[in-house]
Amino acid sequence: MPREALARTVQLMGELDRAGQGERFRAVVFYVLHTQDKETLREFFAALRREVRGPGGDMMTYAEELIREGRQEGELKGRQEGVLKGRQEGELKGQVATIESFLRAGVGWPIIEQATGIDQEAFELLRRRNHASDRES
Repeated sequence: MPREALARTVQLMGELDRAGQGERFRAVVFYVLHTQDKETLREFFAALRREVRGPGGDMMTYAEELIREGRQEGELKGRQEGVLKGRQEGELKGQVATIESFLRAGVGWPIIEQATGIDQEAFELLRRRNHASDRES
């Protein structure tokens, strides 16, 4: 959001606040939260704090709650993605380790494929992905 637009938006939000237009104020805050980058959000909320004072404290409290909720949702999503990625990597390592154990025991590919559902070509792909994920960690 260009600085001019940011400044004008903050002015308009101050007018909404002073006019008791809480729902419209909330809608603009929600829109800005979901469309702007972090740096713009910092500038926006700093400017909004300067513009909305006194009785408007309730609106700023609401805006700050939205920011906090957004951060919490982002942190939760990040943790969930991390857990999912960890599980996937664990399953991948387990599949590779199981097949490597079969191979060390002298089990042939027809039996390995029947037991795991993974053929030799797919195993090589899994092994490469496993080694790649090990290097990234």
